[in-house]
Amino acid sequence: MSDYSVNMDLTKEIINTPYNSLNIGLSHSHGGVSYFDNTQQKAGYYLHFRAQKITKCDNYSTTSFALFDKPELSFKVNIYPKYRKNKKVMLELWNIAYENRQKLLEAFETLTPINVFSLLQNLYSDYISKDDC
Repeated sequence: MSDYSVNMDLTKEIINTPYNSLNIGLSHSHGGVSYFDNTQQKAGYYLHFRAQKITKCDNYSTTSFALFDKPELSFKVNIYPKYRKNKKVMLELWNIAYENRQKLLEAFETLTPINVFSLLQNLYSDYISKDDC
């Protein structure tokens, strides 16, 4: 896991799934071909959403998730299309997501990725319009 990720307990049960947590993470990609679905991916900063099951035992916990089980529960969004990785930009983008993590969780729990996309457009619209990176 990267430094830019957070696990949050789901407040609503996702019917017919074992998932009880949502992982939100930020990463940078230089783009290229995705070997999973053979599509071209753009370079930039991606915000990832992944439903997962966390089981806590005495001295340890396990995390499990499924990539292809329910595709609407695992997706990523290119929030800032830049080729060059910059630590300052990454920290600023992560702070926006982290401060609004509760809103992102609520949008994710509707199980409609369009709700997440529209929220991300609102959250990052001011930042993306800057051209200082």
